[in-house]
Amino acid sequence: MNACRLMLLMFAVTPLINSASADPPTPKKPVTEEEARAFCEEFAERFMEGDGLWLSDHIDIPGMAWRATDGQKDAFSKGFREGASKRTDGVLRSVQNLVTQKDTFQSYKFTRLRQAKGTWKGLFRLIAKDEAMNFHELELTRKSNGEIGAAEFYNYMTGETLTDTFRKICEDAKDTLKKNAGNEKSLEGGYDRVGEMSAALREKNYQTVVDLYGKIPADLQKSKVVMTLLLQAAANLDEKLYQQVMEDYAKEFPNDPSKDFISIDAFFLAKKYDLAIQAIDRLLERTGGDGHLSFLKATLNLLDEKPEQAIRSAKDGMKQEPDYGKLYEITLNASLQTKDNALTKEMLDTLESKFGFEFADLKSVPEYANFVKSPEYEAYLKSKEDAKGEAKPEF
Repeated sequence: MNACRLMLLMFAVTPLINSASADPPTPKKPVTEEEARAFCEEFAERFMEGDGLWLSDHIDIPGMAWRATDGQKDAFSKGFREGASKRTDGVLRSVQNLVTQKDTFQSYKFTRLRQAKGTWKGLFRLIAKDEAMNFHELELTRKSNGEIGAAEFYNYMTGETLTDTFRKICEDAKDTLKKNAGNEKSLEGGYDRVGEMSAALREKNYQTVVDLYGKIPADLQKSKVVMTLLLQAAANLDEKLYQQVMEDYAKEFPNDPSKDFISIDAFFLAKKYDLAIQAIDRLLERTGGDGHLSFLKATLNLLDEKPEQAIRSAKDGMKQEPDYGKLYEITLNASLQTKDNALTKEMLDTLESKFGFEFADLKSVPEYANFVKSPEYEAYLKSKEDAKGEAKPEF
């Protein structure tokens, strides 16, 4: 099979980015913290906008493909690198896939900057509209033209860098081609179906993804990229199928860093909340703390009927991300269960003043029955009246 064609097919299931040069970037001077922060803020904005041209110029996909093939000069490696550098109207195939998916994103936020071995790394949190989440970490460098760019892209969901993903694609393809010598046509059809699986997933044809999975060679079925596609489709089809695919994924990649992401849903569906929380705790340690992860932990605490722990989990998240409204909502819900009326008033006040929430008559809401009998409720009503103040006269 033509390696360039393989590269394009695999990009269809790897919605990540690229740069203009086919050679690894040559840094001129160290990236400053101020430059790193400015780049990360802009990257988050461009990502949410689906700005393919900008993204194509600021992530060094060709350099990653070069490292993945160790600069080898055989025809396959050259073809792979050619596929990694191929553009349409200035945008790489991988970026085109990203642009088509941007409407499925709820938010993409730059959350942390850290320095490792003299290199700045920016962490980003992706939350989809279906509440699925992921983290990306970019390793920053200075491009040959002096601008800041990303030399590496670590994907928490796959548990590896994009360079490692490319390397595994190459190794798997070479092994598969060797095993299927003389049957290249059938193998090529299998890779075509992988591309079709990705397209069907983007179009939300989830059953088609599952049907296509059953028609590709067994070697391809066990690849991480293909199993990730199947996992996403199953999540939108059937709970039993989703749980089975998660279990298969965990068996196929037992020590993979991506396992924690998969485990959260698996343990949640099995109502093993303590194990799901342990997986979240490991992710909290890896990310250095995150508001949304703390929100998920607090939610699981509530489901496990442990409202006091839910409050502690949410407050931990507030320290990391004080402007994340969901943390205050979950704390409000937990405070009603613990009958901590002072905390309930505090959360109501905060949600109204800081996040613009408007609450209906609480006397009509059964969950607030204990609160409306308390002195804190009267104080809450008075604070609302005081906040209104005297109406400004019209001109």
